[in-house]
Amino acid sequence: MNSYHHGDLRRAFLAEAAAMVAEAGVESVTLRALGRRVGVSHSAPLHHFGSRGGLLEALSAEGFEALLEELDGSPADPASQCAAFVLWALAHPAHYAVMWAPEVDAGQGPAALHGRFASAVGGDPAAAQTAFALAHGLAELWISGALPRPERAGDAVWLLCEQAGIG
Repeated sequence: MNSYHHGDLRRAFLAEAAAMVAEAGVESVTLRALGRRVGVSHSAPLHHFGSRGGLLEALSAEGFEALLEELDGSPADPASQCAAFVLWALAHPAHYAVMWAPEVDAGQGPAALHGRFASAVGGDPAAAQTAFALAHGLAELWISGALPRPERAGDAVWLLCEQAGIG
């Protein structure tokens, strides 16, 4: 084990856990491996997060918070919100994977995102679900490689929003 000294070990654990997800998926994250990669004892992550589930929930919460901040910085119209959502997901695929992993309690994150889309579409529940589903679906399909990612993903999202009647 390396001698590791860091001013913010919790932050180091979250960053390294995101790297582990990016390399080999959510299932690859274990507290023992995380401690080894950060250079501390295998019990150190347990002290900070309580369990593997606690670590993944913290990483998920970090992702939802960052995505909501990204949406706050975008124009409030539905197409802009969808494009910002998808582009953030493409730039942060590890966080995005943890945010939607079935074994992770996402807390209020999905409801908060749905609320943003509801605001963007003027409160129309069907339009909010359509915008959220379009953004989430495109992000998942492009991240997974199930559909080829267009060179100008933001423009593609705008076009699809327009075609779906939520632009």
